[in-house]
Amino acid sequence: MNLTKTMENAFLIAKDVRPFLDQIDEEFIVVVEYPIMATMTGAYLSMITTKLDSLFRSYKVEHVYYLPSIAVKSYTKTNSKSEIIKWVKATGLAVGKSYNHDEATALVLAEIGLKCHQGKYKNSFFHVNYRATIGPTTK
Repeated sequence: MNLTKTMENAFLIAKDVRPFLDQIDEEFIVVVEYPIMATMTGAYLSMITTKLDSLFRSYKVEHVYYLPSIAVKSYTKTNSKSEIIKWVKATGLAVGKSYNHDEATALVLAEIGLKCHQGKYKNSFFHVNYRATIGPTTK
């Protein structure tokens, strides 16, 4: 893994998120799946997560929910990428088009994030309010 290229990619990904943050209103929530650090991809993804964290701080995003990487499988009770896609279709979370694994996972993360925001999600997550001066709260 080339560290310089990895850092550059993290910067570019965060830059792609910026236009969405430009549209923040009171209803805006952000959901981020944080990686398992002990894996090769986790090390790469942690750089992206760190860059996104900096971006959320600079925009003073009020509602950022960080979910562990097992949240999707735990919530959907699935074991594979194809099962997650089937789950999304079966629950009606996705209609009208064919979804790949990343899109299906994003839909599940959004649903979990909404439940966190509503106080209806009972598993582990971190809520960070970058508008306030306090640190993250754990649920």
